[in-house]
Amino acid sequence: MNSWFHPVLGNHESFILTYDEKNAYKKSLWHANGGDWWELISDLEKEEVINIIKTRYSLTATVQTEIGYVGIVHADYPYNFWGEDIDINDFNFLKRILWGRERLNRSEDEVIQNIDLVVSGHSPVLTPVLKGNSLFIDTGSGYEPSNRIPNPCLTIGFFKNNSFFYFSLSNNFKQDGQIDLSKLLQPE
Repeated sequence: MNSWFHPVLGNHESFILTYDEKNAYKKSLWHANGGDWWELISDLEKEEVINIIKTRYSLTATVQTEIGYVGIVHADYPYNFWGEDIDINDFNFLKRILWGRERLNRSEDEVIQNIDLVVSGHSPVLTPVLKGNSLFIDTGSGYEPSNRIPNPCLTIGFFKNNSFFYFSLSNNFKQDGQIDLSKLLQPE
């Protein structure tokens, strides 16, 4: 695994791991969420994909960066303390870490303790959003334009000088910006 690449399990990878050809509901849910391609690859390729997910992905990742320790989760971190013991058999935990939007949708900005910043995707936003010390960066690259997401795009970013710099691109849209993290990262 490359030291710059830290994949975490998301709802789409979960579809792959729990796919059941005989379960009509699971099959239709996976297809409704972009899984048509799964039917187009060989059984050997499916085994390779499953193996990669099982051996290289984790539920959370912690990465040391220029700005400090950054946690990575797919959707929403359900605890207020980073590093809380994770029970992978806890359905509510898995549901929230793979599908959750609670922290993003709360009116108050809560800080997750024991980590400098937590970066998440899954929930499309117009531009990256900082809530407490949670940074949501999914700008809808998998969606069609709508009133809610008029310019779906792919966003990439990097940390430098206590800021998050980002670039969002699509076929007809380009945007860049900066989120100042200095207040968040100052020692108490």
